[in-house]
Amino acid sequence: MFSENKFKASVAYWRGNNDRESLQRVYGISYPDQKRLKEYIALLEEAKKYDHRELGKKQELFFFHPLRFWIFFLKSFICNL
Repeated sequence: MFSENKFKASVAYWRGNNDRESLQRVYGISYPDQKRLKEYIALLEEAKKYDHRELGKKQELFFFHPLRFWIFFLKSFICNL
């Protein structure tokens, strides 16, 4: 028996036109046993702690503009090697 977990779901319109049918995406993963699935979920939680996007926001080094793909740096810092 397989162990599975559904992570997220999203909906999009066919070819971006809201007059057409909507399509649903379901993101998930399956493992042969529950132990491996729990290890994978723990690995994902550990990786979230070290995500550079979240760490930069918490340390107020930069922020992402919600309407642009630009990154704005808030502090100047010098690295001594």
